[in-house]
Amino acid sequence: MLLFVGDRLPTFVTTHQRARRLAWSRRAVIGLCAVLLIGLSLPAATAPAAVGSSGVVDVAVAASNDDAEELPTGYLDTTSSDLELVYERSAQTVGVRFRGVTIPAGAIVDAAWIQFTVDEVSTGPAALTIRAEDAADPVAFAGTRGITTRVVSSGSVVWAPAAWPAVGVAGTDQRTPDLALLIASIVDRSDWASGNAVVLLITGTGTRTAESFDGTAAPRLHVEWHTGAVTTTTAATTTTAPGPTTTPAPTTTSSSTTTTTAAGGTAGSLTVAVTASSDDAEESTTGWLDTTSGDLELVKEKVLQTVGIRFRGITIPKGATITSAWIQFTVDEVSTGTADLTIRAQAAGNPVAFAGTRGVTSRPTTPESVHWVPAPWRTVGASGPDQRTPDLSPLVQAVVDRSDWTDGNSLALVVTGSGTRTAESFEGTGAPMLHIQWTNGGGTTTTTTTTVPVSTTTTTTMLATNQPPSVLATASPVTAGATSTLAAQISDDGFPSPPGATTILWEQIDGPTTVSIANPNAAATSAVLPSPGEYRFRATVSDGALATVKVAVATANPAATGSTRIAVIGDYGDGSTREGRVASMISDWGPDAIVTVGDNIYSTAGYDRIVGRYYHSFIGAYAGSYGAGSPTGRFFPALGNHDYADGGINDYLSFFTLPGPGVATTGTSGNERYYDVRIGDVAVFVLNSRPQEPNGLTPTTTQGQWLHDALAASDAEWKIVVVHDPPYSSIPGKSALYTRWPYQAWGADLVLSGDAHVYERLRIDGLDYAISGLGINHSTLDNPTIAGSQKFYSADDAGALFITACSGSMHLEYRALSAGVVDNYTIGSGSCP
Repeated sequence: MLLFVGDRLPTFVTTHQRARRLAWSRRAVIGLCAVLLIGLSLPAATAPAAVGSSGVVDVAVAASNDDAEELPTGYLDTTSSDLELVYERSAQTVGVRFRGVTIPAGAIVDAAWIQFTVDEVSTGPAALTIRAEDAADPVAFAGTRGITTRVVSSGSVVWAPAAWPAVGVAGTDQRTPDLALLIASIVDRSDWASGNAVVLLITGTGTRTAESFDGTAAPRLHVEWHTGAVTTTTAATTTTAPGPTTTPAPTTTSSSTTTTTAAGGTAGSLTVAVTASSDDAEESTTGWLDTTSGDLELVKEKVLQTVGIRFRGITIPKGATITSAWIQFTVDEVSTGTADLTIRAQAAGNPVAFAGTRGVTSRPTTPESVHWVPAPWRTVGASGPDQRTPDLSPLVQAVVDRSDWTDGNSLALVVTGSGTRTAESFEGTGAPMLHIQWTNGGGTTTTTTTTVPVSTTTTTTMLATNQPPSVLATASPVTAGATSTLAAQISDDGFPSPPGATTILWEQIDGPTTVSIANPNAAATSAVLPSPGEYRFRATVSDGALATVKVAVATANPAATGSTRIAVIGDYGDGSTREGRVASMISDWGPDAIVTVGDNIYSTAGYDRIVGRYYHSFIGAYAGSYGAGSPTGRFFPALGNHDYADGGINDYLSFFTLPGPGVATTGTSGNERYYDVRIGDVAVFVLNSRPQEPNGLTPTTTQGQWLHDALAASDAEWKIVVVHDPPYSSIPGKSALYTRWPYQAWGADLVLSGDAHVYERLRIDGLDYAISGLGINHSTLDNPTIAGSQKFYSADDAGALFITACSGSMHLEYRALSAGVVDNYTIGSGSCP
């Protein structure tokens, strides 16, 4: 009898190589594999094979034509903002292509899955089948029947996903089962090369609606692999997996092998992404800090800057040895010139998020540094070896060795240098990801061989070493008093069996106050964080024999004290990724309310799909499909021309309940087309400036007299009027003379408008006006043309106006996704907290 330890059999048993390759590709069989052969009396292999290299691939769909839906007619849709898996009016076939899959030829695939993000609530039954295209480097999707004409591999994986009850969730319920067999079938091809693409095809019944590349969170493929042999480890529970039993011809001799493993240490790997706006930042030479940019210039953006990147929940035990570490970036802009970068770690055991002037450069760094001269970045969306830093293990080791390091702490890295490589940020579509591999202690293995008589039957048995569950635990940052989402992404090998399943327990470790966890035994749950500060939660995931413990940290940011915060958007509603990025920027700021200046929709897809998907948590009496609404109204739209032409006034009035439940209002308008609300010490008066308004468009009409009386009756310190068509604008043809009412004489402090696709602030006859119409389009004009224009910005760069009002002062700040803060202006005296 022969025992072969490793992932290859000798050439005289090549008929078994394929089966063993596929067996190795499942995490459930990574330990000992014994093959008993009858009638042979060769010596047994007595020494474990050398351990080879290993790695992790985590790549997102990088282009519109890399995810697609094909209808039964053969029509191919590559631009949808979501992927219906798989029923949309009729059952369809979905294709997902991942570029730059950097797995060496011949590698063993240990685990693989696709991570989806929920786009729409879907709770009915679904049964999906996933297959791989049988091609070494498949092309992007195009043409009629661009998916179903592809040749697929023989293997398949069946997935019956759980219900998806909440939009935006990306947890274990949105993760496919293990796809290692499918990926292995491609990597095993003779023409496979590291860096090639992989295509996976999904068919079936039912519906689960996920975000696409053209949505807000593209699907991601995660693969773990190794090359060479793997040593046997028996420190964990050993379980016999079902295997074949054969009865060959009679024999009288065989070899038996005994393996002994001394008590050893542990090892692990983790991959964590930047999870908040305040965890990646760019600091200019003046000390100004930008935490809301959609990208990270490493490191020149007009001038050289310093970039800080913070990763939370680094679950590495004290005393561990870091064997490798790197950051994986994703290309946001093409940059091919020379870049010379230096990376250091912040010398702190648990650094805080970035904030304030010189919030990066004021931090002490470790003496260790890593030099990086990155290759040119030629393709937007690429996330491969050229976007991966050199080994950062010396930096991580320096932090883990600190006396104040604790498992689950955060780690911050600082990048300086020259030249430019422009990467996606948390606000973009592919946040930086940190990967670390570590060990903690070690053990020894000895093997002895004896020859004994055996009976006439031989059993071929596959043994599997039970592995603890793999867990990624996260907790979302919130404003104090709000609800943080706790989520654990869990994968397991199914051992021991029984139970063949995992359980979870969430517990609070510490924090400013004790909180209650909604469902401590659910992978995705929540907790209200009443006070500002950091809250640490422990997720213990058990498979019945072994357990994994992960720590998630949630930051509760202080709410503004004594001030009212209002975000203003306009001409924004197309359901695009850019709309989603602006919505995220607003949500991270934590406003008390959102006010729109009209044109809430540029589509016939409906208000829920265009507005509700991004702003449902602010909308009172929300009845759409994207999750919970707000208990009180906090979203106050104005009507624009596209709301009539594209959305329709009936759909607008049926979708919104205005002003909304729990809102302070005079309620004197008697309709939802124009109305007033009280937000803190700010009174907002929303008008309808469209010709369809039956109550008139002049100061002496019913609507005009209503505004006059409502302004006069209000005792708010600050009074803002909202009207879609701007009274004054530098854009030719956009100044609406009929909206030039005596606002100032009636008591208004500020007039907000849209329609012109720019940001412009004007001061006319002592009254301030602001246009926040830079949503999906921009007006091409370099300079303002109207007297009184104080600030003008017309780039193709969506943004929002942020208003902070308090006693004696109202501050306006306009932020764009790419340019950052474009304008700062204060009405009144003093400053707000």
